[in-house]
Amino acid sequence: MVLTVTDSAAGRLATIITEQAKDGEGLRVMVQGGGCACSSSFAMGIDAAGGDDTVVEVAGVRFILDPAAIEKLEGASIDYVEDVMKQGFSIEAPNAGGGACGCGGASLSRVGRCRRSVGVNTPGRGGVSHRRLEP
Repeated sequence: MVLTVTDSAAGRLATIITEQAKDGEGLRVMVQGGGCACSSSFAMGIDAAGGDDTVVEVAGVRFILDPAAIEKLEGASIDYVEDVMKQGFSIEAPNAGGGACGCGGASLSRVGRCRRSVGVNTPGRGGVSHRRLEP
């Protein structure tokens, strides 16, 4: 599994995990349908590993990935961006899709606990839409 995490993202994620995770938990990256039919988007949340999950440690962050996430995140890069225009996590994933519309990355505004609520930004032609994952 090749996954790159920038120093900026690793530092921010380590802080979130320290504040929110219980023993044995890590950062789950979930794959969801994207803003259009040709792409995928991602959500992140604190969770414990299950039977089909793979656990990998990258840049000191414990990632929990299901089989679909492993496939989509191969070769991906996770960054944390903080500038005048936006603040949040960004995932550039070459295997996430990206057809004629040009989608293929995802921006994430915050990280929450899985099965409660996770703020998700979904890429699309007109910008970013916000959804919540409910239990």
